[in-house]
Amino acid sequence: MSHTLNGTADGFRVIAEALDPSVRFYPEPDEKALGIIAGEVFFRNDKMLNATNTLWEVDAVVEFSTAANLPGWSAAVRRIRDLTSPFGAKSLRQAVIQDDTLGGNVHHVTPIDRGLMDEARKKYHDGDRWTQEVWFRVRLKA
Repeated sequence: MSHTLNGTADGFRVIAEALDPSVRFYPEPDEKALGIIAGEVFFRNDKMLNATNTLWEVDAVVEFSTAANLPGWSAAVRRIRDLTSPFGAKSLRQAVIQDDTLGGNVHHVTPIDRGLMDEARKKYHDGDRWTQEVWFRVRLKA
């Protein structure tokens, strides 16, 4: 089976939405609706792992965010903390450990041990957003 970055992003989306159905993933960078948790996947540091060009490794950054200082944002922040926690029933990290192929979308995925991610307020074109990230190392077969 050949794996793709879009399939990888879809695998993370399915798991995150199963943990918290209120999460809305965006397939492309887009303005976010107010009052929801947005999820996006970014890829960094790709490299070929074998001479036959059939096994690749890439870092996947799953970012959750919500509009800051709007009604209900504190509840969204608490849900994001559950999703980005390294432990617990709503932890994306723990769910990915249980399904390390993202539903068959990748060869193998493991969390990158970076401890608890920094909580941050970032400026976006649609206003300030409260964000937190979870990092993973993903292996893909061509």
